[in-house]
Amino acid sequence: TIGASQTVTIGAAGSGGASGSNNGAVGGDTSVGTLCIGKGGSGGKFGSNAQVGGGGAGGVAGTGDIAAAGHPGCAGIYNAANNQITFASGPGGSSFFGGGAAGVSGSGGITGTNASNYGSGGSGASTNDASNAAGGNGSAGFVFITEYVIA
Repeated sequence: TIGASQTVTIGAAGSGGASGSNNGAVGGDTSVGTLCIGKGGSGGKFGSNAQVGGGGAGGVAGTGDIAAAGHPGCAGIYNAANNQITFASGPGGSSFFGGGAAGVSGSGGITGTNASNYGSGGSGASTNDASNAAGGNGSAGFVFITEYVIA
């Protein structure tokens, strides 16, 4: 039973890591009171030539009729074989409503791609030692309510 009213909260999008060696931010929770709650995912970890940046964990299953867990983001890659240095960022995590942003690759500082599907993650940035770039932002959650009236 819904009751007289419920507070609807739309979870804020997780922001991409700021330019430099910075992790992405956690996405906010989306809820309709305490009846249903969709959990935000974790921000991804920054990567460099010393460490591979890991994708953030997907949001855990919340409560409600549709309570699917989010898919984690993917790790980026660093390859220094054959005198060629290659960087590629990991894509953002997917949500029940669509895929995360595609990863980017190349030399120099390439800013990550922002997410476009509800509740999905932005991609990481692709950089080398001489440059920095920010990761892509995640997207906000949303609430879809269907009301049934029995007459």
